[in-house]
Amino acid sequence: MYDRHKVISLLSQAMENTSRIVLAADEDAFSAARTPGKWSRKLILGHLCDSAHNNLRRFTVGSYQEGEHIVYDPDAWVAINGYEEMTKAEVLHLWVILNRQICRVLERLEDRHMERQLDTGKGKTELHTLAWLADDYWAHMQHHLSQLT
Repeated sequence: MYDRHKVISLLSQAMENTSRIVLAADEDAFSAARTPGKWSRKLILGHLCDSAHNNLRRFTVGSYQEGEHIVYDPDAWVAINGYEEMTKAEVLHLWVILNRQICRVLERLEDRHMERQLDTGKGKTELHTLAWLADDYWAHMQHHLSQLT
């Protein structure tokens, strides 16, 4: 079950720990794909920025509206945002700012908002509550943060 303070605390810890890891990493190594055809660690962090953008919109819209359709294409977002042209510090800074804002929004959402549903389906309806989306956002982030080490 969703616990706003737990999610906010986990996000805050992740921002702190990830900042240390990314800033300590060699720029070239962080920017290089470990496997041909796969995202580099910098692009993975960029993908987490895109996820944050979309989830920030979901939480914001969910504060006043039910059933909005908010979906995105991860590859298209990574490509258009040009993370490979940014330094790792720039991508990290963007990710931290977006997650701080997500924490602010989650803190302000009322309990009644957390049961509102949004459609995140690609080509089919896939309704999820904001509570579910908050937990899923954290799980998705954990998965990708483990790829940065």
